[in-house]
Amino acid sequence: MSFIGQIKHLEADQEDIFLIHTELFINALDHGVLGLSSQVKLAPDGMTQYLAERADRLQKLEAGQIEVELAGYWINGQIMLKVRVADSGPGFDVTKLTESGWSASAGRGIRLVRALCVSLQFSGNGNHVEAWYLSPRASTRAIEVAAVAQNRAVLATMNMPH
Repeated sequence: MSFIGQIKHLEADQEDIFLIHTELFINALDHGVLGLSSQVKLAPDGMTQYLAERADRLQKLEAGQIEVELAGYWINGQIMLKVRVADSGPGFDVTKLTESGWSASAGRGIRLVRALCVSLQFSGNGNHVEAWYLSPRASTRAIEVAAVAQNRAVLATMNMPH
């Protein structure tokens, strides 16, 4: 996240950006790499079960990959940030991601990311997601971020040993 700290005009947005980044990364880890289902959370002690299963699968994990890309762009006088996360998991049926299909214990994070971003799109088998964030506070300020448009970086690739 130090990349975001380099963009002065996004300082006020760091909490939103951190939330977006964290939610997409945790979804990739939990549901993609570890294959956890949010349905477990629906049981009375579901969160406890979910976290126990998560810890067990993390301990037994032999292989998995998550790629995170953050890229900043100067578009029409505004700063746009792209957050792309891809995982090595099997993916999911994106068509089942509907507002009516979410429960109180599942889908809250994606709803929040959708609310914060101007665009959220899944691709591949549902194991690639791209979110576009437009800062509501950073409109037409000085073009200090001109270099940002060319500062694309894959910030994290997590490879688990076989």
